[in-house]
Amino acid sequence: MSDEIAAAFIALVGVAGAGVIQWLVTRHTVRAESERLRQQLFAEFHRAQFTEWQSKFRETVADLLAATDPELNSRFEKAKVVPLVLRAQLMLNPKLPAHARVNSVVNQLALAVNGWEQRGASELLGLHSELLEASRDAMYLPAKR
Repeated sequence: MSDEIAAAFIALVGVAGAGVIQWLVTRHTVRAESERLRQQLFAEFHRAQFTEWQSKFRETVADLLAATDPELNSRFEKAKVVPLVLRAQLMLNPKLPAHARVNSVVNQLALAVNGWEQRGASELLGLHSELLEASRDAMYLPAKR
């Protein structure tokens, strides 16, 4: 084989080898960037979902507190209180300790204002305070997923 043919063959193998290496590096880079983008979109979706949950939960708790405030209401309307209690309970995950605490206080408040337990105004306001504190804990400490 002449030197010219050998040089051409070596150049051809080099170009082909470089092309294969470049293809492998590009493929790896594209996969890594795709995974990074997927994780970023996943995190943004969960952040948006949590923000929406916070807003709706804050509104539900505020409505529940207003509907069960003994200073505003001489008589509590079950038709108004029960849906708010159910909405709050449906928004909570009882497997999370902060959510379980809120659920417990919501249940106590529901029992008190619906006449199943007799409590005075000061006890109801104490439950309001507990609900506010528990709700803050649940809203501002994101749940681990």
